[in-house]
Amino acid sequence: MKHPLASLFASRVLSRAVASATLVGLATAVPGVYAQETSATVRGAVSTSSGEALAGATVIVTSNATGVSKNVTTDEGGYYSVRGLPAGVSYDIVVDANGWQKASTAGLSLAVGQSEVINYRLDAEEEVIVMGTRVAVDTAVGPNAVFDLAALQDSPSVNRNINDIIQQDPRLYVDQSRGDVDAVQCNGANPRYNSLTVDGVRLNDGFGLNSNGYPTQRMPFPFDAISSVAVELAPMDVVYGGFSACNINAVTKTGSNEFFGSVFFDYGSDSLRGDKLEGDNIESQDYDETRWGVELGGAIIPDKLFFYGAYEKYDGADLNNRGAIGSGAVNEVPVTQAELDEIARISREVYGFEPGRTASEAFDFEDEKYLLKADWYINDAHRLSATYMYNDSFNFTPSDGDLDEF
Repeated sequence: MKHPLASLFASRVLSRAVASATLVGLATAVPGVYAQETSATVRGAVSTSSGEALAGATVIVTSNATGVSKNVTTDEGGYYSVRGLPAGVSYDIVVDANGWQKASTAGLSLAVGQSEVINYRLDAEEEVIVMGTRVAVDTAVGPNAVFDLAALQDSPSVNRNINDIIQQDPRLYVDQSRGDVDAVQCNGANPRYNSLTVDGVRLNDGFGLNSNGYPTQRMPFPFDAISSVAVELAPMDVVYGGFSACNINAVTKTGSNEFFGSVFFDYGSDSLRGDKLEGDNIESQDYDETRWGVELGGAIIPDKLFFYGAYEKYDGADLNNRGAIGSGAVNEVPVTQAELDEIARISREVYGFEPGRTASEAFDFEDEKYLLKADWYINDAHRLSATYMYNDSFNFTPSDGDLDEF
């Protein structure tokens, strides 16, 4: 149903080869810039039951998904810090010291940019088990909102867009008055002042072609691929820049020792849409839309090399809510259908210009995207992560922005 248009122009967006291969240092002494934007940290202090600092205690942090462990030793003050942990997964922590009973924390979930502070007191007589006790949770210094994998999975997302999730924070507003644009306003600022990073790669609208802040018509990566999202409104950190409103920082899932996957499908059409608006009858435009996707993750080499992939396809319609007087459109333009037809005839016959359709009809909207990711845990201090994202979107956009124009 694609036709030549004048009052409507075709906007085709192709973003491919947004790939990154980054060697991430997981050493606890000096945090890497990349790691601060895509990973998480666990830190705290270990002491005896009487409150004395316990130096030389071993702290082991193990990923439940990959089985990869990080070992550190407490310093003279009993402090420990485990940096560069992949975000969006859960961890088990075990603290062990000679002559003292072990302490542990099970199922600790870490979101992107979080710094979890957990303090342990070891007893000489009985084992102490700490079940996810939190002393403090921080991202970059400054106001922020963090959404882990559980929040992404439990929250409704009709549009399969992270905007549906982050708008739960009252400081973030999603403008839904312009159809599927869904522009994010942080503290009332224009969406063009935001910044979006995925696995440390910036995905901003560098040319200012879209009103949603994305470089593409819709979210440029599959919704199922995201494991954690953090929104930093005013991060006081040198690793952030290129925005004045907020930074939307997302990290993608990684494979695990156990294979996992999912499939989804949804369908919509004009027959499932209402035909009245505030009591007034409106003309229904013929259309149908389908959306489906699949994800799969697993291990190529257990505890060492992992893969993950996600695919999503949308084949739907962009509704044209403007029409002539008496057309029954949601927004009726103050001209008759005969006048629109006459304008179109003059445009074709006199000026040789094709103005497109003059009726209120739905236009095709296609969007295809996928993400591929590989993670290689080289050793305790280094991890190599490569991410490839592809998006191909086709849509018709009105050249006249006002609702009283056709």
